[in-house]
Amino acid sequence: MYCNHCGKKIVVSVNYCGYCGEKQSSPNVNNLQIDHYSLSKYIRLGVSIMLLLALASLPYGYYILLRWVVSVTSVYIAYLAYKEKKQWWITLFLFITILFNPVVPIYLNREMWAIIDIIVALLFIISIFQVPKKQ
Repeated sequence: MYCNHCGKKIVVSVNYCGYCGEKQSSPNVNNLQIDHYSLSKYIRLGVSIMLLLALASLPYGYYILLRWVVSVTSVYIAYLAYKEKKQWWITLFLFITILFNPVVPIYLNREMWAIIDIIVALLFIISIFQVPKKQ
């Protein structure tokens, strides 16, 4: 929850803001905000797990779903990197988006995809700590 007066993050159960001392109204849906940093960490971790699961022999539909998930998540990470002005990460994740894009797929052999999946999974995990850095 965030303070109604100063906007600082406070605990949901408090009656007064610890920063400005302003009395808080009871929590409502409008005052609760999503912590996008934490949410993006879990999404990136989930995508990494999906990429590692792709090393197993799964139905073709899984790989199509994986292309969509990796592409959309890569665009989102590139956007976060853009906000942080991290050019290298922007370029890297836009390249991953092109590589995994489901609209005009790039076809490679299974062994090459296995290597790419491992590398991209590691990049997603590293990006949790690098893009963006929590304030």
